Amino acid sequence: MKPSMILRDDNSPRVASLPLGGLEVKFLPIGVYNESYPVLQSMMDVFSSYYGPLPIRNLPPYRRSGPICYIEETPFEVSVETIPVMPKVGVPFETCYNILNKTMFQQKLSVSMIENEGSVSGILVAGYINADIVLGPNENRVLRYSLLATKIGKISPPILNVSSVRNNTWIIRESNQAGIYIMP
Repeated sequence: MKPSMILRDDNSPRVASLPLGGLEVKFLPIGVYNESYPVLQSMMDVFSSYYGPLPIRNLPPYRRSGPICYIEETPFEVSVETIPVMPKVGVPFETCYNILNKTMFQQKLSVSMIENEGSVSGILVAGYINADIVLGPNENRVLRYSLLATKIGKISPPILNVSSVRNNTWIIRESNQAGIYIMP
């Protein structure tokens, strides 16, 4: 099955329908030969001393496509930047999340920030904590967070989650493994 694609104006694919793999079986039957097998003289031919599957050569392979998978282009593009790269204790720094809506639709985003469980964070944060924002078609939005570290070493900033209400999926989903190293 050939993949079918819908192209954008710049001839780059936007969606594709593709089979998810396939199966090909090359069957090579091997007959079991038995000289003592009683055969009537009238039935004597090339295969008369064989039983079980006949040893036939050059059988066509059995081919089947896998299920069709519908693949879409991601509706958002995200990049993250921490300024400066190596922040220092007591000196404010920024973390910026650049979100681009690549669709032709208005998108409502839900932003939530959660404190890491069981950790003394050692960081103060200013920016969107719990909010809903709207991105227009092909609009770019920067979420800026000002941070101030109060201790040296690896700190765990709050976890940021940004999800799309329209697509019912996450855009940014940080884990509690993420950490920032603070210099003295």
